[in-house]
Amino acid sequence: MNAQLHRTAQRQRETTSAAQAQEQAAGRICSVFGAGLEYLSTFRRFKIMLTVSRSTKAEPQVLSQALDELSHLVLSGREIEYSDAVQSWYRRGYRCADVPAPDDTDRTLLALKACIVERLVEVLNSPPHGDNQTVPDWCARMPGVNQPTPLQSTRLLEGETFNNIFARRNLLVTKNFMYFV
Repeated sequence: MNAQLHRTAQRQRETTSAAQAQEQAAGRICSVFGAGLEYLSTFRRFKIMLTVSRSTKAEPQVLSQALDELSHLVLSGREIEYSDAVQSWYRRGYRCADVPAPDDTDRTLLALKACIVERLVEVLNSPPHGDNQTVPDWCARMPGVNQPTPLQSTRLLEGETFNNIFARRNLLVTKNFMYFV
């Protein structure tokens, strides 16, 4: 009986040691990647959280606000924050088809929002993502702008081929715009 208790106690200590080692490894990863990952205690929980977050259906208001943020970031030239916001869109599993039509009156904003959604669909349906996104009907009704309007620095656009989705509405970005997802 004592030998069995001793083996059980030994297994519990080994299990506890293994769990502590996982916690320490997760802690080292958190310190490398920053405070955003501090709530994760193991790799398994991280994978589960990503899977859960990618399967959540977003409310139209949330999608509308996310699109507002994306368009604001493009217009203000904040490309790093824009790439973060696009990656957040992807991680959350937002469906482009569920994005409601914008109620803006500014022609540039309407054109930009339609282009962003259409480009998201194109990028997310391409490898390695292979998603099954579709463009909402309202995008086809969105007008372009009258004059060619660069949305990236003219130095970056110089000598570049423009992205067709944006160019159709007279908005100029590089051909590979948003291929960082």
